[in-house]
Amino acid sequence: MKIGTYFGLVARRVWAKKGILIGSLLGATLVIALLVIVPLYESSVQAVDLRFTMKGAVADEVDMVAFSSMNDYSRALGTSNRDIVNEAHEQWLIPWYPTIDERSQTREYAVIPVGDWFEQAEAWREQIAALAAAGEVPPEEWPTPPYPRPPREATQVRFFTTPDLDTRLVVVDGEFPSPMLGVPVPEDGPLPLAIGERVSELIGLGVGDTFFIRPFSGLPGVFEYVEIAGIVAPADPDAAIWGVDDPGMMLYLDQSTFDVWTGTLPVAGSGPGEQGGDPWARNVRGLDAPTVTQRWRMPLDIETVVLEDLDEIESRINQFKAQIAKQAGGSIPTNTFLPLLLDEFSTRSVVVGGPILAMLALVVGGAIYFLVYTSALTVEREGSDLSLLKSRGASTWQTVGIHLGQSLFVAVAAAAMAPFVARFLVGLTGRIPPLSDLTGGEPLDVTQVDSVGGWLVAGGVITFLAMGVAILPFARRGVLELRALAARPGTKSVWQRYNLDLFAIALSLVILLQLSQRGFVNTTGDEVTLDPLAIVFPVLLLFSGALILLRVFPLLLKAVGSLMTRSRSMALALPGWHLSRNPIPYGRLALLVWLTTGLGAFALTYAATVEQSFVDRAAYEAGTDVRVVAEEAGYLDTPDGSIGSPVLRTDGAPRQSGRRAEVLGVRPTSFSEVVTWRSDFGADTPDEIFTLLRPDGRPPDVGIELPPGATELRVDAVVVPISLAEEAELGPSDNDYRLYAKVIDAKGRLWTMESDSDITSDAWTPLTIDLTSGKNDFDSPPEPPLSVHSMWIERSAIGGLAVDGNSVLMTDIIVVANGASTPIDLSEMTAINDLVVRTGRPADLAAEARYAAVPEGTEEPTAEDIRTSPLYRTGEVSQWTVPTRTRSTNTVPQLRRIPDDLYVLLDHEAAAIASLNVGDRSSYSVGSYLMNGTLVGFVDLVPTMTDGRKQGAMVVDLDAVNAWINGAATWSRTGSVSRAQAPQEFWMKTDTVAATVRRITAQLGAEPDALYTIPRVAASFTSRPVQVGLVAILFVGAAVAIVLALAGVTGYVLLAVARRAKEMGVLRSLGFGRRGVATTFALEQLVVVGLGAVIGILGGIGLVVVMLPFLQLGETAEDIVPPILIEIPVLGLAVFSAIVGVMLILSVVWATRRVSTGKMSEVLREVDR
Repeated sequence: MKIGTYFGLVARRVWAKKGILIGSLLGATLVIALLVIVPLYESSVQAVDLRFTMKGAVADEVDMVAFSSMNDYSRALGTSNRDIVNEAHEQWLIPWYPTIDERSQTREYAVIPVGDWFEQAEAWREQIAALAAAGEVPPEEWPTPPYPRPPREATQVRFFTTPDLDTRLVVVDGEFPSPMLGVPVPEDGPLPLAIGERVSELIGLGVGDTFFIRPFSGLPGVFEYVEIAGIVAPADPDAAIWGVDDPGMMLYLDQSTFDVWTGTLPVAGSGPGEQGGDPWARNVRGLDAPTVTQRWRMPLDIETVVLEDLDEIESRINQFKAQIAKQAGGSIPTNTFLPLLLDEFSTRSVVVGGPILAMLALVVGGAIYFLVYTSALTVEREGSDLSLLKSRGASTWQTVGIHLGQSLFVAVAAAAMAPFVARFLVGLTGRIPPLSDLTGGEPLDVTQVDSVGGWLVAGGVITFLAMGVAILPFARRGVLELRALAARPGTKSVWQRYNLDLFAIALSLVILLQLSQRGFVNTTGDEVTLDPLAIVFPVLLLFSGALILLRVFPLLLKAVGSLMTRSRSMALALPGWHLSRNPIPYGRLALLVWLTTGLGAFALTYAATVEQSFVDRAAYEAGTDVRVVAEEAGYLDTPDGSIGSPVLRTDGAPRQSGRRAEVLGVRPTSFSEVVTWRSDFGADTPDEIFTLLRPDGRPPDVGIELPPGATELRVDAVVVPISLAEEAELGPSDNDYRLYAKVIDAKGRLWTMESDSDITSDAWTPLTIDLTSGKNDFDSPPEPPLSVHSMWIERSAIGGLAVDGNSVLMTDIIVVANGASTPIDLSEMTAINDLVVRTGRPADLAAEARYAAVPEGTEEPTAEDIRTSPLYRTGEVSQWTVPTRTRSTNTVPQLRRIPDDLYVLLDHEAAAIASLNVGDRSSYSVGSYLMNGTLVGFVDLVPTMTDGRKQGAMVVDLDAVNAWINGAATWSRTGSVSRAQAPQEFWMKTDTVAATVRRITAQLGAEPDALYTIPRVAASFTSRPVQVGLVAILFVGAAVAIVLALAGVTGYVLLAVARRAKEMGVLRSLGFGRRGVATTFALEQLVVVGLGAVIGILGGIGLVVVMLPFLQLGETAEDIVPPILIEIPVLGLAVFSAIVGVMLILSVVWATRRVSTGKMSEVLREVDR
């Protein structure tokens, strides 16, 4: 066949079959466009994520900084450093760091007022001159010059300069001194400079005034006399060049003057006996090689950081650093965190981009099968034409050649249109939620990718092969075979005929085994990479599952068909007979429906799983609906309509291990009500695990509980005095004491309360401790009920010892509550730290001690004298004897309620480190305190305990640990009491998050240190473009699945109608009505489609289950906490199934319309043809 004839025949066939080929062209265009979308969509989403990352970056992190700290700065050294940095910057960084700011700053100088230093210098010079004239004292013994010395509270300043200093400052008063480069240096007189406004205020000097400056470290003769030429202010106080320094506290010289005066400048005629020159006879003046830090800052232009340049940026930064290190010999360190930020971005792109590619692969895989499927349908539909060509003498190769030419035309035309379609579809995703939330509903910016050409060629080749190969099963068949095949398809699919399905299944199992061993993402090297198998695995797994069912499906159809044949209705029995008689041909339709609905179910299930994971991670990080972190936040009042619980966060370890665990102190009951929880955290409910911290269900016993309404404690007390004889010999003793109590209120606050009077040795004194206030600075008064945790006495005298070995006698301590007085039983408290408490002591001990001995010559006291003494008392009292202690010791002699042992929850990691099992008793450190405790259970995960620097987690009872670490007595007589380690977090469960946040912030009176809410934390996950892009493409995948299923089913039914026209004509001739025949045929197809859709949806869900273990890596390539759990979107799948079902039913009904609307004559003519 001649070439011209061949192309003409191909062209005529294309024109004749234009209706069919338009459908093929649209399908091919979609397949190639989907292939092109893979790099386009990935790069476009990454580009958006990169912009998001760069805009959120802190300038201090991404700007390039170089600096050189020199102890002996000189003009030559500064110029050399400048040239090195500028050259490297210009060679390597200009495209991304277009500008460079340089500054030089000295160490601190002290400001010295002029005072009489010149007069002292003149007097010294006269003294030296006299000594020189006398010649009696050798020069080495002459007095040293009276160099200016800074005052005790000298103002500290620094010199500051930049090459463009004039643009950085605004002159407030006076003028900026002229540059001194090339100008002769004066041998005397002050150095003119500019000073900051703050300096002028502090030293009280203005324009024209003079002072001395001297470095804080260095030789005493290194100082300079300066004059204020101008007072300046920064043109932009927020400019990065100032760093963290206050521009108002600087002394300013232009760069040239700075370089001149940092050297040593000779002064003539400055000898001790010479006239003129320096008043202190120095041979040089100037700043004499000061300590200077030269710093360069290169701001990053974030708009220039684009996806295509990331590798080059990192390479250029490395080249920049290497060049400076080589030329400067390591004396100019350089630093920027941009490479680290880009590495984090790359890691996130790989970890989150992997599922995007896998989803796109699923979509592309489904589209390719759709193309193969529709190509086969097209060839089958052309079976009569092929028979006609064969009957007219066309050879096999001619038949194949004509079809391949037709396929080539479609592939080339589709490849030409695909890039435009791909770019349109990628842009369209920007309008699809949730990506539209980031783009504002505008189309997604499509990033140009160099690799699109390869994907385009691959798509064209795949399209050509998919359409061309479809002819092969028909090419060698004769006319009769083709007509027979058209009448009755084969009984065995090509997959089963050559056992390709078993091969695909085996391949899937091998890949699954490989991925289970090494994971989807490789994190073992320096770079995080995606395993290529991870991209194709979901496609292969879904397809292999479909092939497995393809072997089972005929049996299922036979069973369904058999049930249908038992019906008395021919509308059911006839399609049932078809299904049970030859179920094999329906497998191709079922496979398409399986793949497309499975793709949609996978997309929806995975999207729901990812979104639920975002919510779970947000809830885990927030811990509850509202979590406030602030100093003493645990003492806040719970807003109305909320449930609150204070939480203490610190670190600690079981068995005093050096491996510190993260520790939470909680109140089990309220914490269980507010904490977010999942059953895989270690218990089905939080109450089930946290109630173990209080096995008896009661709060820990932390003190002697006072009755409701308690307002004060009362007691009479006296210091056991020294005898009259000792007092006469030693003098009166200063041994007055104060009584203190530590009281715990309902909020867990430890109040230090002080008696209103001193305990003296002069008489019994009634003492009162007010329970409605304390020495602490809490915002609200003590909240009942109250418990006394510890009591102690302390000397009233502020100086000297805290306790001095004396004894104090006390009556019973009485608590006054609601007008009633009740004694407190102190037997439950223990005397510790060498305090000795003895009860049942006679109350007259004080009087007996006082009169035990009298001075010589003094009359012995009578019994009446003793009874009438203010020290005398009858009855029994308690005697407290204290040791000698200074206030520098932490062990306060006290009467204390010793806290019970802790009950502790550990995660398995912390328990394994300490080799502890449930029931084991051990020592535990919490913060810097050591206490005993018992392990009562394991908890796998606790919300907010995410500190990767700690090893393991530990949960304890807040009230119990509070008593341990805060309940001990502390010296409290002098100054403010020591601050307790307060719970710094307050967790709240609420239905009105915004209102609760407002109320709790109002209580604080200022912004908290940190505020967490689940929606706020969730926004940090869902606002990431690469994560949003994943969810968006999943919804796109579901939509594509619907389109492919609809198109494929419609094409199949149309072919089936054409193929079985004779059968339908026979049924009509036998008396079947038009609607009856159509209903019978439609029902047959709907049974196949329905079964395929149900199995496909189950398969899609199963695919998510299989892949879930491989998707547990977060954005930083670390395990996601808490782990992702599958979330089956029942409502979403129901809607998806309904949409697919309705559309497929309409498709089948529309495709069979000819059967229901055609007249008998038309049907019979179709049969004859």
